[in-house]
Amino acid sequence: MSPRIPPVARRVVEVYRSRDGRHRIASGHLLDDRLVLTAGHAVDGAATVGVRLLDGGSVWGCSVVWWRYDSVAGTGIDAALLRIDDDAFREPEGLPPLVWGRLGTGSRCPVEAVGFPAGMRVREEGAPAFRDTAHITGSIAPGSRLKAGRHEIKVDNPVPAVVRAAHTGQGIENVSRWSGMSGAAVTSGGLVLGLVAVDPDRGGPGGALTAVPSASLLADERVAELLGRPRAYDVGLPSVLQTPPSPARSPVGLLRAEVSPVGFHGREPLMEEFVRWCLDPSPWSPKLLTGPGGQGKTRLAVQLVDRMAGLNWNAGFLDFAPDTDLAALAELSAPLLLVVDYAETRHEQLIELLRLFGTSAARGTGPPVRLLMLARSAGEWWQDLRRKSRALREPPPGTVAELGPLADDPATRPEAFRHAVEGLAHALARLPGLPATPRGFRPESVVPPPLSDARFARALELHSTALAALLQHLFPVPDASRTQGMDLLMRHEEAYWTRTTSAHQIERLHTQTLRQLVVTATLCRARTLDEAGRLLERSGILRGETANTVLGAAMWLNELYGGRDGHWVGLVPDLLGEHLVGTTARDFPELLPALAELPDAEHAGHLLRVLCRTGRSFPELDERIVHLVVGRPRPLAPAAVDVLAREGYDALGRAVDAVLDGPHGRGPLCAELLAAVPRHTVVLAGRAVRMAEQVVAHARAATDAPRELASALHALAYRLARAGRYAEALQACEEGIRVRGGDTLGAAADPEFMDALLGYGARLDEVGRTREAVDVGERLLAALGPGHPSDTPEAQGRRATVLHQQALWLHRAGRHDEALALGAACVRARKRLLRRDPRWPAVEMADARLQLALYLQHDGRTTEAAEETARAVAILRGLAEDHPDAYLRRLAEALHNQARLSAVLRDHEAALDLAEEAVAIQRGLLDDAPTPAQLALLARLLGGLSVRLTSVRRLSDALEVAEESVRLRRELAEGRDPRAVGELACALADLALALRRTGDDEAAVAASEESVLALRDSTARGGTSADDERARILCVHGLALGSRDPARAVKVLEEAADAARTGRHAMLLRRCLTEIDKLRARS
Repeated sequence: MSPRIPPVARRVVEVYRSRDGRHRIASGHLLDDRLVLTAGHAVDGAATVGVRLLDGGSVWGCSVVWWRYDSVAGTGIDAALLRIDDDAFREPEGLPPLVWGRLGTGSRCPVEAVGFPAGMRVREEGAPAFRDTAHITGSIAPGSRLKAGRHEIKVDNPVPAVVRAAHTGQGIENVSRWSGMSGAAVTSGGLVLGLVAVDPDRGGPGGALTAVPSASLLADERVAELLGRPRAYDVGLPSVLQTPPSPARSPVGLLRAEVSPVGFHGREPLMEEFVRWCLDPSPWSPKLLTGPGGQGKTRLAVQLVDRMAGLNWNAGFLDFAPDTDLAALAELSAPLLLVVDYAETRHEQLIELLRLFGTSAARGTGPPVRLLMLARSAGEWWQDLRRKSRALREPPPGTVAELGPLADDPATRPEAFRHAVEGLAHALARLPGLPATPRGFRPESVVPPPLSDARFARALELHSTALAALLQHLFPVPDASRTQGMDLLMRHEEAYWTRTTSAHQIERLHTQTLRQLVVTATLCRARTLDEAGRLLERSGILRGETANTVLGAAMWLNELYGGRDGHWVGLVPDLLGEHLVGTTARDFPELLPALAELPDAEHAGHLLRVLCRTGRSFPELDERIVHLVVGRPRPLAPAAVDVLAREGYDALGRAVDAVLDGPHGRGPLCAELLAAVPRHTVVLAGRAVRMAEQVVAHARAATDAPRELASALHALAYRLARAGRYAEALQACEEGIRVRGGDTLGAAADPEFMDALLGYGARLDEVGRTREAVDVGERLLAALGPGHPSDTPEAQGRRATVLHQQALWLHRAGRHDEALALGAACVRARKRLLRRDPRWPAVEMADARLQLALYLQHDGRTTEAAEETARAVAILRGLAEDHPDAYLRRLAEALHNQARLSAVLRDHEAALDLAEEAVAIQRGLLDDAPTPAQLALLARLLGGLSVRLTSVRRLSDALEVAEESVRLRRELAEGRDPRAVGELACALADLALALRRTGDDEAAVAASEESVLALRDSTARGGTSADDERARILCVHGLALGSRDPARAVKVLEEAADAARTGRHAMLLRRCLTEIDKLRARS
């Protein structure tokens, strides 16, 4: 079809009917299989019907295979299906995909249509008559014509002129200006929403333009049967779904899950389980299906999509690069099943989807949504996703399902083999380029090889063996007895290559050259023909060949292995592509180094991911991957860091280590690698420290750049602190301060140095040197001065940050009144900043309010503290929805504080809910190798949960949680760090209380005595404990001793009272004095 015809018009046809010697014109839409859709009244009573395409002169005769024209004009269905009778008819090239649609939202929907209205007449006399096209645009308002069962189209462009016809007995008769437009398809975004049906209105200026909805047509059983029961999608959905798959273009292509001709077989009970999951009444539910490559995950998902689409669900696979924003998925009217394949590589899309669907479900708006993720395993990427999504933080049972083998029982494999051969045989007969199937062939004549090996339990292995046996039976290749499995199948695929190369004038290329070309397409992505040609030229595979041969090879690869995501996608299914990569790399050792030079930074990750997956079956590749990354560290090393953080391949870890060991690891590249490491990481925490150390070493070598060295040292301090190496972090920070030696603290002059000092104060606080941190804060405040409203936002923000940190350090140092004053000043400063610029980071206000709440509670102003905490939690919830990785930890801490305040205000049930949510968040943030900082926070949250459980009399649960907290604290205190030992003392006090409440007084005394010993050990090692913590630990010990040794208990409680008095902890002081009076009265 001519390229000048726009896609919206390429399926448009003129429809001619003849009756009583007169010809009438209507519009139509060319469907698949020689079918044409038009209006019912356009062919009513016609003796003959013909159609003509836009760029063809021939009129093709048609039969009416279905017709319906509801009795009341202007209502219901007015449509007909025609079939072109002439077998010589061929569909034009370049037709857009035929996709049916329906209105999916309650908002106005833009539409367009192309047809042949009377207002565009050129010649009405003779046969055939001739009119030109009219391309109308407009919109459908879903609330119009509901009783009539139609859509009403509001047209944007000018309405055609009124057409005057011949005189009648009553005068001149008007013909509807839209006459002839009937039957035109109404489309939106490429979806066929319906067809135009012009209302008869000969007396007026022209009939109303309405449309029969596609949904009404497809609901007709005969129409559904004729059209092959197609799916209909909500408008807006196809723009985010993968387009319909292209048909298989080679024998191996028949194994692609999305086009597999093998009927669904062997997993019917599992399919019913997934259908029940979809139909469950819950508004939204995510699920992860895992399994090795070739297990059948995608095939199962394809079948589920078909099943749910048959139930009028929106269903499909999410596109890798959607045309529109994913927010369109929240506007659908029908239930949605969305499948995300290769989920481990689509982190950002999944975060956005989880947030979008979770928000819609929380609002109670929209139809049910099911999100099915497919991945080989639930590895690091899944743990990271759980940390960042509230919906996955504590997933219900069954959220992660592992797909088992298709034919685990060897006795079932021959039947599965025969089932596969039957489906593949029919599809193979339709594949172009293969010889005709021998006459009399019967699929059951294909003899299966021995199928007892465990590998035949996998779906792909079984189906690929069936395809290889079928091809060998029909078109045998020599020496097949020495070849088995995928090797035999690839022999047949290579034979097919030689049958298809002549069409692209590359038949001179050897089969081994073709292998290398297909491996190139599998490892190196190309979006366009030009990009593909450049990759092939640079690969060296076609060195010495003409530009015509390079172009032919690129087009050949597109014909066989083109895909929806680019000019080529390589050999799929993945396992076969990986097999080809592994065997070709073994046979041509020089190929991989050449291909590793091709990808840019965007595509380097794909090459490494495919090679690492191939390495599972070809372990000799692992060392070669290391050499490839070392040989081309840019862009491969940063890409290796990214893939390693997501999927954790050992070979990439060794590759990154090798780069760090080599000359590039001591140069600027190391800073690039450190920048590629996620700010919060577990897998790369140790390597991040090493990278930061080498950045420091590189900066040391540049003796004339002290500021760069100081910045590198502070970055190292941050990475060390994140790894829980607080003492080393402090040393790095102190050196950074010394390196800056000549810097002053002018607030405007050197904000970078002020940030460095803030970090220094934080490092001091982490090792328990809080009073020195206070000194740093006082130095900073003195440099900043009192502040002024005319200061720049940056200066005001810096002052607010220093106020925040200094208030915290003062509180920990026991200077509570000063902490409260500075905390309130910080909140006021943050308010002024937000009024001045609402885009100022909201998290800073949340942190300020949380700290102020802490100081207010210590001052006995509990209600005000609870109000500030609630405001902070509301801010953090919103932030955590959008950026979970950055804010979930803060949210967990805030919930812990809110729970504590709710308990003080006697709302114990709410306090328990908040504490449980806090612990659930932090558990979700842990993975297989949690950092000390992560474990310390979990231990603190568990301590709070234990107290909350006690308040609602769940004493055994409280004891169990307290014991877990102590186990974590013991592990963290193994190095006898003073701060960690002090925190162990607090956890042991919580455990003593829990034991005492369950009646185990002996164990309670032992725990409380250990608590006091740990407190004294911490102090002796230089640790500083707040007076209220010391008072509480001593109070718990005194309470535990009360029934066994009253005299000693009184002495311990008096010491606790002194500490509470010094720390101005009134509530604790009253408790100690009350217990002392009771003990003395008893004695």
